[in-house]
Amino acid sequence: MAKVVLIVLDLTGAVWKIQLTMQGQEKQTNPYLNVPAVQSADGVSISNLCARREAPRREAPRREAPKSTDFEIEIGFGKGHFLLDRAEKNPQITFIGLETRRKWVGLVQQRAEKRKLSNVYVWLGDARSVLSRLDEDAVFQRMFIHFPDPWWKARHEKRMVITESLARDAARVLSDHAEVFIQTDVDFRSDEYKRVFASHELFESETRDGVIDQNPFGSRSLREKKCEEVGLPIYRLLYRRRQR
Repeated sequence: MAKVVLIVLDLTGAVWKIQLTMQGQEKQTNPYLNVPAVQSADGVSISNLCARREAPRREAPRREAPKSTDFEIEIGFGKGHFLLDRAEKNPQITFIGLETRRKWVGLVQQRAEKRKLSNVYVWLGDARSVLSRLDEDAVFQRMFIHFPDPWWKARHEKRMVITESLARDAARVLSDHAEVFIQTDVDFRSDEYKRVFASHELFESETRDGVIDQNPFGSRSLREKKCEEVGLPIYRLLYRRRQR
């Protein structure tokens, strides 16, 4: 039976293949179905987070765990602007990214492979679940959370990323003196995040309530770039994990 194959590029850069048959039936193939995912029943450890990288739509060889003992994690890396740029500038550091949107995990993984960044491991998974199940303590030297704000309606409160529970998990998985860097463009969310970390006994800051003026890490997220372009305020917070 004859069929027509169309390749469609959407606004996020994802490529979808639509097969049309003579009867008008259509079949969509998502190229990002086969992305590395942390399942709810999986054990979670640094070794298995860094054990493999499966490329979308094809088999990928297993990789040896990185020799680096310096680990950083970004929660909700989006399209990977910050993660990939920082990984490229710091090849001696191993970067782990967690994202809840499958398409963006596949997209960032493809970009990392294209740029030959062997120190980047991205996963489909909810950090609120993954961190609480991580076997090891004191493994990350930095944690980045850029613009995690859910929609402002009450029914979206359950999607809040930065909570007392996440701060508790962060205190466990971060090494002594490790840093937590948070950015948001929503003023009242900034106040909530300050309350969570500034009031936590295991975190401290060098400024009042952890507020800083500039991003000190030399890489920027996509949202950060857009806010700067149009002059929107960005609220930045920096905390350190206290000595055990």
